[in-house]
Amino acid sequence: MDFEGRTALITGSGAIGGLGHATARVLAAGGANVIITGTDPGRGAQVVDDVRHSAAGSAGTVRFIPADLADPQAVQRLAEDAGAVDVLINNAGVVPFSATADQDIADYDAAFAVNVRAPPPTRPRSPRGSPSPPATGPAT
Repeated sequence: MDFEGRTALITGSGAIGGLGHATARVLAAGGANVIITGTDPGRGAQVVDDVRHSAAGSAGTVRFIPADLADPQAVQRLAEDAGAVDVLINNAGVVPFSATADQDIADYDAAFAVNVRAPPPTRPRSPRGSPSPPATGPAT
């Protein structure tokens, strides 16, 4: 696929071997300027190194911007730091893993913050861009 000259933002891509990591590899190999984000800069650096290595020889680039998507100010900073985005992959997600009766409002607030509130400020600003939420366990 040809993504040369396009900027792609992938949320929740700081997990080594995860869906965001794999997506970053494909986009960078296709020439995209890839921005990955997550909460752990150490893991983010490992993903960046791997993506750079796997995309060697392509025009693609990759960088990591740390961001906690549960924090609205961090989401706004991410949107500003990322700049114009052509491709948005909303890979980050929070799902409470407990019986419904054992969950409290904080569980729902955390899930809502990351799953619903975080994506809009990071939406593509390019007229050719569109967000792409991946299929998640609860959705499939």
